[in-house]
Amino acid sequence: ITVAAEPDSAILGPLLDRYHLPGPRYAYGNDNPDAIAYAIDPNWSGELPRTFLFNGAGRKEKVSGVISAQFAEKALGLRF
Repeated sequence: ITVAAEPDSAILGPLLDRYHLPGPRYAYGNDNPDAIAYAIDPNWSGELPRTFLFNGAGRKEKVSGVISAQFAEKALGLRF
């Protein structure tokens, strides 16, 4: 899944499509950023951007800041 911290907009879908990121997509905007941050990771203080990678066995990797294309390719097995 992809969760955007900004309100839903017309640019989010095409951006994710460009990087071939399938699956459910959510944008929560200003609904309650603290609640979504706590739900994802109770130790997350809400800094953005924040990337969480989960595998099927429950392992989670967390990265604060902008991730590089090289990191994403390696972590997700994608080619940009």
